[in-house]
Amino acid sequence: MLEKSTFLGAICEGYVIAEVMKNRINAGRRREAYYFRDKDGLEVDLVLPQANARWDLVEIKSSHSATVAMAHGIQRVREAMGDKFAGGCVVYREGKTPNETQAMLPGIRALTYPQFLTEH
Repeated sequence: MLEKSTFLGAICEGYVIAEVMKNRINAGRRREAYYFRDKDGLEVDLVLPQANARWDLVEIKSSHSATVAMAHGIQRVREAMGDKFAGGCVVYREGKTPNETQAMLPGIRALTYPQFLTEH
């Protein structure tokens, strides 16, 4: 069963990234997307260019809920980016009960896959 697979996280990341790229291409927006990882293991799953040389940082999770701890990588990269940071988001799978958009940390939200893909 996929739910118990060690590949679930990677499959979820691949799905969200593919859908984001499809949406951006179909909307005539920039096709670039990046991944960030430094020598110490700090990483952000998806880095998307926005207007005015600013960037969105996205952490993609396979869990059915989001926690503030999931946003710490985004927060650390944000601190290094300064005014180049446009926004951040922890993206997670829908649970059995729908959640509203959640504020995680200043400038960082939590959205379900469908909510996130509607915006991106």
